[in-house]
Amino acid sequence: MTSEGADQCGYCSPGFTLTVIAMKRELESPTIDEIKHYLTGNLCRCTGYMGQLRAVKKYMEVK
Repeated sequence: MTSEGADQCGYCSPGFTLTVIAMKRELESPTIDEIKHYLTGNLCRCTGYMGQLRAVKKYMEVK
């Protein structure tokens, strides 16, 4: 998250972190639409979500 500029105020970090851990366990190679679906409901007040999407996509590609 930090390397993609997605970690600013920290308000959304716990929700994103837990959601991404669940997603990693449940989906092998999610599409961007599947990632967006999983992240629905996580409120970010700072970034507009693009940094989070980049960070999650990179994380999900790591085996």
